[in-house]
Amino acid sequence: MRTSLGSYPYATVVFSITIALFITGLFSFLLILAGKLRQHIRENIEIQVYLDRAIPDMESARLGIEWSNKPFVAIKATGKPGIRFVSKEEAASEFIKETGENFSELLGTNPLRDAYYISISEAYANPTSMKSLKAEFEKTPGVFEAVYIEPLVEYVNQNLNSLALILLGFASVLVGTCVLLINNTVRLALFSQRFLIRSMQLVGAKSWFIISPFVMRAVGHGAFAGGIASLLLVLLLKIIDIYYPDLTAPLQFLSIILVYLLLIVAGATIGFFSAFRAVNKYLNLTLDELYV
Repeated sequence: MRTSLGSYPYATVVFSITIALFITGLFSFLLILAGKLRQHIRENIEIQVYLDRAIPDMESARLGIEWSNKPFVAIKATGKPGIRFVSKEEAASEFIKETGENFSELLGTNPLRDAYYISISEAYANPTSMKSLKAEFEKTPGVFEAVYIEPLVEYVNQNLNSLALILLGFASVLVGTCVLLINNTVRLALFSQRFLIRSMQLVGAKSWFIISPFVMRAVGHGAFAGGIASLLLVLLLKIIDIYYPDLTAPLQFLSIILVYLLLIVAGATIGFFSAFRAVNKYLNLTLDELYV
């Protein structure tokens, strides 16, 4: 079967597909990191829930446990809910440390309140949900007030949404370019074999009998190139991890493996359709058109 296919630029095809898939995989990791950064920024948005002065300690602790199990509370990297209790004494001590002014001596009392600082999960870190959460907290018995920086929430969401649209548009252009590059590479490689395809057709070979070896070879080359691209990405990530470990830390093992598998599948799939279209085109051309 190998000799029946004639000359074929194996190295050029595999190299071109590898480069296209490597760039696609690299940008995929950049998108994953951008998504993690977006999640991290949003989950650093906090809402401060100040409690009534007369609330019993048991009731205060109960509220903290109840809120910890709510879906709007972000789960930190440690696996624990992003909620922390700050007593009025701790708040006063922190204020004095930062400003150097002891307001308790001037006022004769501590005017601050016990509070819960709650990190909001990404799904709820938007202006509409934050307003609803604020209203929900303030309806809770024992809660004096719920506060968050409203302009900050609006600013973060507006800019993150714009960034997401830009990255999505750039990703679409990149993927489209890589698909065209792989498609043109396979078609140009098969261009040199158009007369071999016609010869097989003239001796009575069926269309699929002619198409199948070219398609299977393109699939193999695409999958092989995807594997090489994945190995190059593994090497690149290892090097980055040595010098800049913070950059690779957000990447989860499952997402990395998924990108590698997608590169192999994408290479095989694009190779299949590119070869199928190219060979099918030459089967439908006249002899004169083959010389054009």
